[in-house]
This record gives sequence, structure tokens and C-alpha cells, in this order.
Amino acid sequence: MSDLNKHSFCIDRKKICPNAIKSTAECLSLHESVILNILTTSIESLKGRSQYLAPTNSLKPASFPKFDLFDPRMDSFGNVEDMYVEYLVEIEASDLQITEATQEIESHPTYLRYLEMSEEGHEPPYINITESGTGKLMSPNRRRTLVAQELGKSIKGWLSPLNRETGLPLSYGDVIQSYELELSKPLIKNRNSPNLDVNL
Repeated sequence: MSDLNKHSFCIDRKKICPNAIKSTAECLSLHESVILNILTTSIESLKGRSQYLAPTNSLKPASFPKFDLFDPRMDSFGNVEDMYVEYLVEIEASDLQITEATQEIESHPTYLRYLEMSEEGHEPPYINITESGTGKLMSPNRRRTLVAQELGKSIKGWLSPLNRETGLPLSYGDVIQSYELELSKPLIKNRNSPNLDVNL
């Protein structure tokens, strides 16, 4: 495996193999853009995107760093290979299961303020989304999720996908290993093609 402890590790987009990106995405059940972005983003940048913490029960619109859909991030602690990766998605809030108790939360002043801010057009900070072994999407961020569900809106969040083989959250090392395995297969062509469509 590549030396993942090099803080500057990332692959030049011009040296990415499109066929290996495609087959890696299929193997890990992810969008090709997610694989491409993980491989071509520096470890420092991936870690840095996890530094922001949304304010708790804020009654004012929050200012937070914005990213594009399929942009990845990962943990900022532990061994690089073992760090879990997440990526930004936008899904219908109705597809989410809330993991925290919601009893009487809808009558709480903070919930009513969250509802008001959403109706005013303020985007909430990205929620955290996990995937269960049965494919269910879950979030612990009850206020933001409930508000979006009540208003029939979609919501953006950092999704932590599962590694289907291990049943554990997908790690950075999983992605690197899978890509390098695909590169080693004889049917993969044009490994150093400069013609990669970066808008995969």
C-alpha cells in the first residue's frame, strides 16, 4: 500500500486511471466522484474539513464552511489508514431515521426557532448521517432533521458509508487498497491517461 503517513499524500488528477476509479466505485458502492475526490484531495484538507463543529441549539443562523456534493472529509485523529471517510450528500429528510429521542422536542423553543430559520431560507449546518447494515440512513441531529421533515425539504449532511465486506464504516485505507487492487488487474487500461473527466 502507498505510504499513507505522508501528510502530502494525494494523487495528481492527470495520473488517475478512469477505469480504476469506475471499478473502485462499483466495488465500494459509491459514486465515482467520491472516489476521485478522496484520492486527489490532500490528507490535510480531508482532516481540516472535520474541524468545524455546529453550535448546539443556536437561536441564530449559523455561519459554516460550505462544500460541494460528493466532497469528502475524514477523522483528524488516529492512524491515517484507519480513519473513517465521509462525503457530502443531499437527501430527502423523509428518508432519514432519527436516532435520538424526539419526545416533546417539537414544542421546545429551540425547535420552533430552527423551524422559523428554515422557513426564512437559512441553510442549517450539515448534519451527520450514518448507514446501517440494512441500508437505512440515520442521523442524531434531531432538530435539523425534524424541521426538514416537517417542511418536506431535502437536507445536506456528511454520510459515513459502510464497507460492505467488513460491515464497518469505510476507512481511508479501504479506498486506497481498493483502488490499488483495481490498478493491478490486467484489464485496467490507460492507467496514466491525462484525459480523465474530472466532472465524473
